[in-house]
Amino acid sequence: MLTLYRTALRLRRSFGDAGPLRRLRADEPHVLSFARASERDGATWICLVNFGPEDVAPSAGAELLPASGPLSARGRLPRDAAV
Repeated sequence: MLTLYRTALRLRRSFGDAGPLRRLRADEPHVLSFARASERDGATWICLVNFGPEDVAPSAGAELLPASGPLSARGRLPRDAAV
């Protein structure tokens, strides 16, 4: 778990010019998601947390950075996990 936090902090520092944090509306009621957009290159960084009982799909085509655990065999975010 410490490795996950260290990786996340290192990545956050690399987003130095990212704009304000904004909450995103999720299709699933048990999912928390928020984003920051880079003013330099337009990249958007999204955090997705699944609090629900069912697996959820991350955004199509998204590059997954650190995750709190492995994705399911179908590439979905399991319950009680974040990416």
